[in-house]
Amino acid sequence: MKKLATCVAVLALLVVWTVPTLAAPKGKKEGKAGGGKKAEDGGAKVSLTEIVVTGQIQKKESTRKGKEGEEKTVTRYVLVDADGNSVALPAGKGGDIDLAKYEGKTVTVTGMGTEKALPGKDGGEERKQVAIRKITDIAEAGAAEDDEPAEEEDME
Repeated sequence: MKKLATCVAVLALLVVWTVPTLAAPKGKKEGKAGGGKKAEDGGAKVSLTEIVVTGQIQKKESTRKGKEGEEKTVTRYVLVDADGNSVALPAGKGGDIDLAKYEGKTVTVTGMGTEKALPGKDGGEERKQVAIRKITDIAEAGAAEDDEPAEEEDME
């Protein structure tokens, strides 16, 4: 009888200890829920806003060491605007959009991202750091503008 009571007590403790662990949501990391990213100060999540920028897509490659010590080539794309400012674009292919086919072309990119004010170098003018996290639309800059005037001429 004592053995049965001891076994039931041990089993009850195991159930009470393991059920909350098994019931916890899997795959969600702190700060990733809701699509936002935790701010560096540990405070609220950074909210993404709509960003529209026009410039030239450029490919940047760098090599890094992988987890097992092997060298990997990492390809990233940036958009350089008319003032020479770089806008970071999503890693890889930018979601569903293949950025390689726009390399070297002037495009208008619409997406969700972040803008952050940074102090200027040597006390100079303040500058912005812009990063697009999700591209929602991309269009060659000259194509849409060239078509519109032609349509207006046909209407007159």
